[in-house]
Amino acid sequence: MTSPVGFHSPIDLSKPIDFRLPIRPNALLGAITMEPKSQRTKAISPVRAAYEILALSGLAVELGMIIYKWAALPRVIPTHFGFSGQPDDWSSKKWLLLLPALTVLLYMGLTWLSRYPQKLNYPWRIAERNAERQSRVFGSLISLLKAELVWLFAFITWQAIRVALGQAAGLWIAFLPIVLVVIGGTVIIYLYVASRDG
Repeated sequence: MTSPVGFHSPIDLSKPIDFRLPIRPNALLGAITMEPKSQRTKAISPVRAAYEILALSGLAVELGMIIYKWAALPRVIPTHFGFSGQPDDWSSKKWLLLLPALTVLLYMGLTWLSRYPQKLNYPWRIAERNAERQSRVFGSLISLLKAELVWLFAFITWQAIRVALGQAAGLWIAFLPIVLVVIGGTVIIYLYVASRDG
């Protein structure tokens, strides 16, 4: 039909207009439905699993030492050691419980960090070709650092108990240098391994 203003309308106004979308319901649902995200997680390497077991065993040893020796401990124990390894502060033995608490917090924090490697800034470019390997190497680094730090706290707890019981004079004089070499060496090795395909 001819419109009032003198041109032909492309729509036939003599018939009812169908405003329904020319899309089948199943097609529409298929377009907006997302497949559920896979719940499967990649298995960690045997080496990383060994690091995790080592860390958890260190935590168990630390707690076990405190429980086993608690009744025999005097009311006052060393709570701080100087650079020489000698105790320079003493307090209630309840402060000994702070060490395993810090160990647990440290373990949980590093575990959380290992699950989000993309939140870190790397000193080299991360691309699709090396992202999986970088994530795997970073996860192994965190697991190894957890094991080292947990056993570090376990050793400090053990020495604090021995000093309190009169079985030792303090930490080893070489304790701090050894710790710096071990932790620093671990990080340096990681940087070397990770940078090979950076």
